[in-house]
Amino acid sequence: MTQLLTVRQFSQMGLLLTVIIVSSAVQAVHLDVEVWGEKDALQAGFCHTPNIVGCDLDGLTSGLNLPAGSLPIEASTGKAIFLADFQDLPGGAFKTKNPGFQAIQNALSPNEPISYRALGVLKYWSTTASAWETAPATTRITLFGGLDLSSGVFNNPAQCNGQLLCFSDAAQGTGKSTQFTGAGIQGAPELLLDVASNQGALHTHLNFFLENAQGQLGGPDGAYLVEMQVFSRSRSTPSAPFLVMFNAGLSNESFTAALSALVKTVSKPASTLPIVNPSDPALPVSKPPITSFTQGDADLDGDIDRVDIALILLAAQKNEVALVEGDTRDMDNDGAISRQDATLARAKCTLRLCNIPVSPLNASAVDEPAVFNLNTKTLDIRDVQVQDQHFQVQMQLEDNTHLRLKALQPQTKQSGQASEYDVVSGELSIPTMSADQHYYQVRMRNMGSFQFEVEQVEEIKGVSE
Repeated sequence: MTQLLTVRQFSQMGLLLTVIIVSSAVQAVHLDVEVWGEKDALQAGFCHTPNIVGCDLDGLTSGLNLPAGSLPIEASTGKAIFLADFQDLPGGAFKTKNPGFQAIQNALSPNEPISYRALGVLKYWSTTASAWETAPATTRITLFGGLDLSSGVFNNPAQCNGQLLCFSDAAQGTGKSTQFTGAGIQGAPELLLDVASNQGALHTHLNFFLENAQGQLGGPDGAYLVEMQVFSRSRSTPSAPFLVMFNAGLSNESFTAALSALVKTVSKPASTLPIVNPSDPALPVSKPPITSFTQGDADLDGDIDRVDIALILLAAQKNEVALVEGDTRDMDNDGAISRQDATLARAKCTLRLCNIPVSPLNASAVDEPAVFNLNTKTLDIRDVQVQDQHFQVQMQLEDNTHLRLKALQPQTKQSGQASEYDVVSGELSIPTMSADQHYYQVRMRNMGSFQFEVEQVEEIKGVSE
């Protein structure tokens, strides 16, 4: 694990992986951080939500030969230890998106901003010394993907697709990262993780990189330990500090030895998380291994989000050129990475907290429940009811059966019959849609990542303009 790569080389390495290699990769076990609010305090602990990747405490402790029913807790401080592996694919040997941060529905306030704070110093477990010590000055861990609330923040729903917050280049650009070093925290010690949904849920992953002091990817084999806490500007008390322990090339036996030097046996406590109606939507299940890559997916993790945009802006600032034909950062295929590529990637953003420009909704949709424009391939829906909320919606046709959510604007209930969205099944029912002087009943389903699949289109006979 001593090979050093540039960020550019690392980001594009996945292009050279075959489908067979990616599909056969063993998914490394990890623990996600579950976050919830209790009055004026934010809490963080081991994930308790059943059947979710990142929440399998029993499987993880069994695999590391910890006593059954125990949790990894640091003996000297009582701090929870969350486990991750730098060799989990598709990240490669020096990067991981784990642990993630999760909050079940109603665990947080609607649209509550959740931030992280880096603490302490980077610790290193050397198999030679069989002891934890301060990490050498030549090694650091960089946390990338957080957002700076002090710059480039929009809070106008009309600019943010109905979201409470979205961010400009100033917030998503370069310099917004945190470095854990043996000398302490460098870079930005506090950055925004994510903003809870309208239902108070959250699920996000940032990027942890193992690097040398010059920012080149790579580092000595061993285990690494960083300290963090999460906080909310809506609450006065942050979470208790917790630890994240990374495996960097150790066998299970050696990693267990490093963990055992820290932990004491603690029985799993009863969950103090809010009780959620079983019919409420569960957290999204982690994605299957990625077998192909999309233009704009700079970190090759299967989606286009704020981290990808920041990576493209970073490359543009360095005047980098496309590494290979089909470089996922080179959106316009001109061979150079530029701010124009970042703008094009932002338009394809598939996750929350991207500043996606919102096109004005078609005025003709005011009088019709839904209008499909054959020229622009856009679908304007005048009123979509989601439980007790109402939205004006615009979608863009991608192919014969798929549309992507393009704009979402909260509003009051409109007159006439509303389209209905079922949060449990993900089904969107449109009672009447006009297109080319004909009327149709339409049913589609949310497939995730703002994409909807059309399941039924039935013409309403005897009605025409």
